[in-house]
Amino acid sequence: MRSPAEDRQTSTESRRSAPGSTALAQPTTSLTRLAPGFLGLAAGAGLCTAGLVTFGIISFHQVTRDLVPTAGVPLLYAGAMASGAVTAPVTGEAYARIGGRVLALPVLVSAVVAGTQVAALLPPPAVVRRGHSCG
Repeated sequence: MRSPAEDRQTSTESRRSAPGSTALAQPTTSLTRLAPGFLGLAAGAGLCTAGLVTFGIISFHQVTRDLVPTAGVPLLYAGAMASGAVTAPVTGEAYARIGGRVLALPVLVSAVVAGTQVAALLPPPAVVRRGHSCG
């Protein structure tokens, strides 16, 4: 009589492809099918994570332009994470009650905040005096 470990090994060996073949064996578990909403969840999580990647670039430019002291960058990041922690449950509850339309509000707020940050990084406009040409 064979042990369960031997059965698993035999099962694994039977799923391997033939030597020299490039075909991969297909798993036989029920985990191969994902829930219908999983891809949307994965895409949303990926976009949220991509938004975090840019914080390093934003903080670098804020420090080089003397908008934020170097020691203030971790505090700025902590503030951003705290605001997310406060607004996430509220947004989730509103999403559960109202639906997808509520997600437009965080996008608009983020766009306004991002716009103000970009505007702060731009050089100030040149002052044109009356009667003087710019050329």
